[in-house]
Amino acid sequence: NAAAEKLTGYSRADLLGHATAEDNIFARQEEREKGLGMLAEKGQVDAFEFKLRTGTEVEKDCFLYIEVLELKGQPHALIQVVDVTEQKKTAQTLQDVERKYQLLVEQSPVVVYSSDPDNWLYLSPKVEQLLGYPPEDYIKNNTLWESHLHPDDRAMLQNQTQKCLETGEMWQVEYRSFHRDGHIVWVRDEAKILLDPQSGEHIFHGILYDITERKLAEEKLRQSEAQYRYLFENNPHPMWAYDLQTLQFLAVNESAVDKYGYSKEEFLGMTIADIRPADDVQRLLENIAQPRLALQHSGDWRHKLKNGEVIDV
Repeated sequence: NAAAEKLTGYSRADLLGHATAEDNIFARQEEREKGLGMLAEKGQVDAFEFKLRTGTEVEKDCFLYIEVLELKGQPHALIQVVDVTEQKKTAQTLQDVERKYQLLVEQSPVVVYSSDPDNWLYLSPKVEQLLGYPPEDYIKNNTLWESHLHPDDRAMLQNQTQKCLETGEMWQVEYRSFHRDGHIVWVRDEAKILLDPQSGEHIFHGILYDITERKLAEEKLRQSEAQYRYLFENNPHPMWAYDLQTLQFLAVNESAVDKYGYSKEEFLGMTIADIRPADDVQRLLENIAQPRLALQHSGDWRHKLKNGEVIDV
């Protein structure tokens, strides 16, 4: 028929009365022999995939169907060839894209995941480096993840889960989990929650990554700040901090309150110029305008107490 002419590139006259081998329809001789073997064994050929060579030497991916019919007492083969070249190209393109995305996900420095509120649907291989267990362990055992959460963080995670499911807001939490070897890992968990139109389930599509170093640094800084605050607050000498631009007091210790007579609230409403005699303010401003080292003796000054007494410092 006309479709066969279009597919093969041969005319009706070229095809009628000629064997397929002579017309070189099969691009692979071994495929021709395999197809004929199937016909001889089963009496038919069903969706046999082969390469068809056209009259213009173009190869096409095709499926071959052959059914044997009796016509006037003689066996005849009804042959149908379906061109699937474009479908295979599309499928190959999709496979290539899928492989690229799979490689991107698996090589990502973060854990990529998909889950519903109760079960893991997918976890990238990076999770084993993060927490010590391969993805399949979490997927097969949905209690494994929860059992390794830090007890102090479980209630927070349950409350946050419920809140995000109710409001649809972005899932963003930080919590602790125990590694397989027992040490604590701080995890940052971020996900977009989408509603699956087929199941009606809320699906979390997100990432996990290790923030342990950051948390340890924050804790070290907090301890350092607490230590320096203690030394500041309990120093026997008056101490304060002020803004270099506005000269506003930002903090004062108890020794300053005791010595100068102002309350902390009063200090925080003043500038360092307010505790100088009027004659010294210009010199103060000029001194502050000069570049200086982080720690440097500023010289001898006069300060004015709340009761009006002037002292040398």
